[in-house]
Amino acid sequence: MRMVCWLAILLTSVCQVKGQSFQIKVEVKGVCGETGNVLVMAQQKDNDQPVYGMAKACKGHVIVTLENVPWEHCIISVFHDENGDWKMNMDEKGLPLEGFARSSYTYNPYKPVCKLKLYYMDRQ
Repeated sequence: MRMVCWLAILLTSVCQVKGQSFQIKVEVKGVCGETGNVLVMAQQKDNDQPVYGMAKACKGHVIVTLENVPWEHCIISVFHDENGDWKMNMDEKGLPLEGFARSSYTYNPYKPVCKLKLYYMDRQ
């Protein structure tokens, strides 16, 4: 009987961890201007439904909070949508015209912040 109780407790705790979601603060540094928005996306695999966040651009840095992220490990992508068209603009060679960053991230409950620095191809 004890074994059955321990198995029930173990299964309950595993199911709770499996269904857990996370809040991730994304600190974006290197924002070059105050026009447009900084858009953030978290995704584990290409076919997963992404989790989005956004903040008004502010020269220097912004913090965007992603709510209900269902993955402990994911890829965080960021770009500075300077002209407000909701897409990453490219030049004739296919290189980004707006600031961007991308990094893998593993959730840490003691430090739930992902720090990224935007890279501007034409301004470096």
